[in-house]
Amino acid sequence: MNTPIDYNTLAQHIYHQQWWFTPSECHGLLTALLCFKQKNHYSNLLFTQALEPKTQTLFTQLIQNIETALQSNDLNYQLLLPEDNVTLSQRAQALTEWTKGFLLATHHAQQNASNIKLDEDCQEFITDLQSVMELEINLPDSEDNQRLLTEVEEHCRMGALLLYATLNR
Repeated sequence: MNTPIDYNTLAQHIYHQQWWFTPSECHGLLTALLCFKQKNHYSNLLFTQALEPKTQTLFTQLIQNIETALQSNDLNYQLLLPEDNVTLSQRAQALTEWTKGFLLATHHAQQNASNIKLDEDCQEFITDLQSVMELEINLPDSEDNQRLLTEVEEHCRMGALLLYATLNR
């Protein structure tokens, strides 16, 4: 199995390349494309020019890591968010970025494949993500806010797993 790509490694690569997206946004986008069986569409959504071999390798590895986690019976898929040593506001910001990426790819996938039929639970999850995207990110650090943010993160994680399982039976 490939070595996992952590948030900071991807952030450094994105910063160096001066791309428009964040690590969490990229991860959300790739996750949704995998859910909708459109993983090869990522370069059209993220880049305006051909990828360098090093970048192609990085994204191939990232996609493989996400797909392996989504397919796992252990439910070990995780959102790519900053480590716990950042402020609650920074984690909330990253979560909203993850949802923006996920929703962008969802919209793209639904435009490209009109035969996608989502059940009620999957539709509800997509609707929930709209609300998460509008989450208040200026959260004071407190145990209650930490618990609530963790619950929202877990809802997004489990929703992604549900959507993947539903569309990839």
